[in-house]
Amino acid sequence: MSGPKLILNIAQKLDITEPARESAYPIPVSDWEYLRMRVTQIPGTESLFHTIGSAVLGVTASALVAAKTLPTDQMICNTSAVTLAWIIMWASLAIGILSLIFSHRQRKVQVVSAKLVTDEMDRLKRKYGNC
Repeated sequence: MSGPKLILNIAQKLDITEPARESAYPIPVSDWEYLRMRVTQIPGTESLFHTIGSAVLGVTASALVAAKTLPTDQMICNTSAVTLAWIIMWASLAIGILSLIFSHRQRKVQVVSAKLVTDEMDRLKRKYGNC
């Protein structure tokens, strides 16, 4: 019985090495799926910056109302109360917006980090076939 012969020509000289032997933990599929589910449920910590940003934007709104309603002749520490209200409004607006931007970026990083772990777990699962 003769079949087609396969001819393989290698143009480069390669040293083929085996992976180093290492210990492995057998893990049931149910435990693997439980770990994967737990990784996807890792809560984010962005709520602190989101809360701070929201609170500071509330100060912005209060300062804006104060700047519009305070009498122009009222003085606080030799400075017009209206001027102080505008300074507080602009400063709190900048801080509030920066806090919300930081919160949004931090959330993206956390979501990507958890996704990287679950993607790696899926890759390892595919490596061993359908379980």
